[in-house]
Amino acid sequence: MPLRSHECGICGRIFINKKYLTLHITQVHSDARKRFSRGHCTSAFASTKDLNRHVITVHEKRHCDICGKSHGLAGTLKNHVKMVHQEGKDHE
Repeated sequence: MPLRSHECGICGRIFINKKYLTLHITQVHSDARKRFSRGHCTSAFASTKDLNRHVITVHEKRHCDICGKSHGLAGTLKNHVKMVHQEGKDHE
């Protein structure tokens, strides 16, 4: 069966154009993804942007001062505080 025009030959994922398919292959399946890593973590990434996102969301989690729940992004922590700890307080 022939591949669809923008289907990854390795995992079968389909992309809207060749550019995204090529980017996917580079970031997910190629040895290039091993270029950026940190000594204390076994994960490796194709770009410093992906590495930095991983470090922020996994290794530099922020903790709620009220309940201690951890969040990978500042925005999710802010949303957590608003939805869990401030819900209903605006109407008191």
